[in-house]
Amino acid sequence: MAAYVDVHLVIDSFDRQFNTWRNIARLFARTDYIMMLDVDFYLCTDIRTVIRKTRHIMDKLRGGNAALVIPAFEYTKYSDGLDPSVFPRDKRTLLNLVKSRRLGMFHASWVPGHNSTDYKRFYAAPPGDVYKITQYTSAYEPYVVIKREGPPWCDERFIGYGGNKAACLFEIGMTPKVLICGRIVWAHDSVKELLGDIAEVVYLDSKNRSEFLCAFQPGGRFFDVEGIYRENGSADIIGTFDKEIIDGLSASVKWIAHNGAGYDPVDVHACIQRGIYLSNTPGAVDDATATTALYLLISTLRQYSISERSLRAEQWKPSGLSSKAHDLTGRTLAILGLGGIGLRFAELAHAFPMRIIYHSRHRVQNAPEWCEYFENVDEMLAQADVLSVHVPLRSDTVGLVGERMIRALKPGAIIINTARGKVIDEQAMIGALEDGHLASVGLDVFPNEPEVNPRLLEFPNVTLLPHMGTETQDSQCMMEIRALQNLRDFLTTGMGKDLVLENFNEQSASAFIPVVNTNMDRTSEMQDLQTRLYEHWKAQNCMISEARKVITEDFKIDLQNRLRKDISERVKSEIALQVREQVNEQIEEYIPVPLRQQMLDNRNKISDIKISLEARARNSTLKATNLDEPLMPLYKPDGSKSHLYPADLRSLFAYDLDIAKELVNDFGIEADSHSPQEKSSPLAQVTQAYQKLSHDELVLFLKVRNLPTAGSDADLASRLGHHDIHIYHFPSTSMKQQQELPLLPPSKFQKSSRLPSLPIEILAAILDFVGDWELAKAVGVPTRLSQPPEWSRASVTDSTMLSGYVPLIRAANPCSNPPTKVGAVLAVRFGYVNVLEYFLSAYHSIFQSIFKDDLIPIKASRHGRTDVLSWWKHGFEHHPHLIPPPTPASVAEAIDGASRNGQVVSLDWWLNSGRPLEYTEAALEQASAKNRIPVLDWWLQQHKSIGLPLKIGRVMDMASTAGHVQVLEWWAASRLEPKYDHHAMQHASCHGKAEVLEWWLRSGLQVKFDQEALTGATRHNRPEVLEWWDKSGLPIQYRMCDVEEALEDAIGGGEDARAWWKRKGIDFNADDKEWMKCQSLN
Repeated sequence: MAAYVDVHLVIDSFDRQFNTWRNIARLFARTDYIMMLDVDFYLCTDIRTVIRKTRHIMDKLRGGNAALVIPAFEYTKYSDGLDPSVFPRDKRTLLNLVKSRRLGMFHASWVPGHNSTDYKRFYAAPPGDVYKITQYTSAYEPYVVIKREGPPWCDERFIGYGGNKAACLFEIGMTPKVLICGRIVWAHDSVKELLGDIAEVVYLDSKNRSEFLCAFQPGGRFFDVEGIYRENGSADIIGTFDKEIIDGLSASVKWIAHNGAGYDPVDVHACIQRGIYLSNTPGAVDDATATTALYLLISTLRQYSISERSLRAEQWKPSGLSSKAHDLTGRTLAILGLGGIGLRFAELAHAFPMRIIYHSRHRVQNAPEWCEYFENVDEMLAQADVLSVHVPLRSDTVGLVGERMIRALKPGAIIINTARGKVIDEQAMIGALEDGHLASVGLDVFPNEPEVNPRLLEFPNVTLLPHMGTETQDSQCMMEIRALQNLRDFLTTGMGKDLVLENFNEQSASAFIPVVNTNMDRTSEMQDLQTRLYEHWKAQNCMISEARKVITEDFKIDLQNRLRKDISERVKSEIALQVREQVNEQIEEYIPVPLRQQMLDNRNKISDIKISLEARARNSTLKATNLDEPLMPLYKPDGSKSHLYPADLRSLFAYDLDIAKELVNDFGIEADSHSPQEKSSPLAQVTQAYQKLSHDELVLFLKVRNLPTAGSDADLASRLGHHDIHIYHFPSTSMKQQQELPLLPPSKFQKSSRLPSLPIEILAAILDFVGDWELAKAVGVPTRLSQPPEWSRASVTDSTMLSGYVPLIRAANPCSNPPTKVGAVLAVRFGYVNVLEYFLSAYHSIFQSIFKDDLIPIKASRHGRTDVLSWWKHGFEHHPHLIPPPTPASVAEAIDGASRNGQVVSLDWWLNSGRPLEYTEAALEQASAKNRIPVLDWWLQQHKSIGLPLKIGRVMDMASTAGHVQVLEWWAASRLEPKYDHHAMQHASCHGKAEVLEWWLRSGLQVKFDQEALTGATRHNRPEVLEWWDKSGLPIQYRMCDVEEALEDAIGGGEDARAWWKRKGIDFNADDKEWMKCQSLN
């Protein structure tokens, strides 16, 4: 502190000589801002840092017409203030000392007017709060921060009186210095834009490492640098930022913004020990690195490296190449480390489509549903056709992909590496290439760059790149800007994004005050903001609570001093007398039998019912899964045992209705023989059972019976009920009698509550035809269908959720057997609102877990469950703390799904819900692919009636691929002018849709096609399509080399297509000139 303080003593004959001195002292300041304080005060908090990182405080100070006042305190006992190391460092500690009266306001005895703050308001304000002073407390204020070039006067409220005393001027430098260590190639303007107005920017000019380290010594050019921008090119001059460099930096350095996703050139552990933050630029390189990995993936699978070498040697493609090359479609891609790059690569590969599986340290929360997580890496490797590595280089990841992992891959697998070369054991990888265990590798990184192992160059089937992952102008510009933004965020807020925390242990992480989320997307930023707001809220509540305690304590003390002892004793005596008299009167009036006699009578009864009470407590813990555990006997009111009492739950469930009623009567309990269920007619019961089905299922049942399918769902259910009541025999007893029992086996419950007495074989045959295992189980009929794969991971609670019966679900103990997403989806599909309400109220944490990511609106929209949608909408509108509102992306997914599944009722619900109608091109594309003409009519009607904009994508292409001529005719007549290209004819040819090709020919629309239509039909072995093209008269051309290549890759060997081309007269033994010649088909 001594380097920045001038101490002065000014004594003159003026009244305001102290103010005069302070105005003069400002002329000697060497910085833009100064702090006025008495020399005998101690600064126990880092005022400078707090002020500089708080934007609105700095804005006021920069204006030059405001002073920042900081309250001052003094110990009430002189001896308590001798050791500065025990002074309070935060507001909570300060308030505790004030409350205990060990600390008080400075000069609290001064008269009003010689002061500058409201101490009571300061006590109640949360830490860091800044407010305008409107009232004053009797105290003197020595701490004040002002701008050096402010008004040439000082208000005594801010500066105070004082003559014969020493004072000091504490300079506060507010402009930090940052070092650009390396090259700025693309973002020169961004340096000035991001840092020019908040920092002094200096550039690396050292010629070697020793000169660089000397510049950080006291008096050196970089001694007061606070942040460093590091670029890999600086290593050519000063080397990597190893421990020697980090330890040689001055204490002022708090942040290193590394330009690059991989940060292995910087010693992270050394940064931790020095308390220096390190950031990288992961999000900026995602696209460029992912597309590099995609190139390597395609090249290695298709063997393009061999082909290119052959062509550069002026030779055509080598023979037998097709036996080594593979398509991407249908292959399994395993990603080791699903970070930003890995996730972007997964999205690109999934479009082919490929199956995507991954392994990370933890399941990635924002991973799409089609990304399958494997906790066991060996299980993932055993299923992989291609392994792509995306893990950072750390001490624990060197050689991570070694001999064991490579041999865990199936023979003929491929490895892609765009991370770091040392992550893979190079010798183990080369050995696997030599013995053929690996079919190929695609490498963009190497262990000792720029050196490459010569043995790798000997393999013609591998694809090698010289670290091209980020070698694009766009990516490098984004990396530079991202690193500069991290530096700017640190300088302005004290914290930046992209903080490196991967290998921090708990002890080292505690050295850093904030906890930073490393995700780069907007969701992560919102979560970080929510965390900060929550911490602010907790601190505010803590301050309020402390203030309340202080006020309450003061009030108690004041009240006790006011009450006199004799009045207190008299009041107590009077109250005791009145209470005694009232109690005696009530005892005589309401308790004619003395309490002592009642106690004796009760003791005699307790021994009789004690055993029965223990039995009730024991029996109440039994669940539906404990069918064979014995029941403890219960005694009847007269103390005897009932001969009807069952031995266990299984015996109880075997009782029919008459025995159950007799057992209830035997215990003196009156049975209700007029339940609402028994009053229900068989027709009402059957109709109610059909109302549980979806619209599509009702239509199917009607079609099987040759009944009309028009009308609402209620009309369809009623029509089925009236038909079946006259065709099939129904018993007169209630179908839901067994629901009166609290715990029923799932099979009995489902059969009695779900299924009317129809011939089981008819329902079983219908549901087997539908192919819906879940629906068959929900209505309780036997089925020959195999259990879906996702049910292999289902829990006991999921099975009970098929019934929709809450008591049965409760008996499964969801807390011990939590449901999975399987149960959540079927609860929404079957419209079990009661099940949703049960989990929301009884197991809120489970509800949030299984219904996360807006599962309810998405699944309910797909199945037309508007009752579930209405319940969900009411929940997030009235109870947002229990059910969060949907994101726009989820709304779009829900509406797209409703269009795909033909759920017009769901579309109507969303239109009238009052929420923005979010959707994508997939809505109309999927409706066209699924032949949902009523859905297309709905969209067209809304477009014409309310002007709803339509997002028309590849609808004609999708309809052509699926073979829906009716949809094509609908679009042609809609006057909406959908766009299409040659892919419509090409996809129709590949899928054998000759009727679609005929429609295009006769539609009057412009027919767009190319030779891919013929090669596609050949590759998919479609001779009937080739015949159509031959007779169409359309001027389509082909090359024999393309036909031969298509036949080599043809499905099933392509024998039918080859025979057709031979009949056409193609000579597959022609010379090269004829082989490459373009020829007309007709």
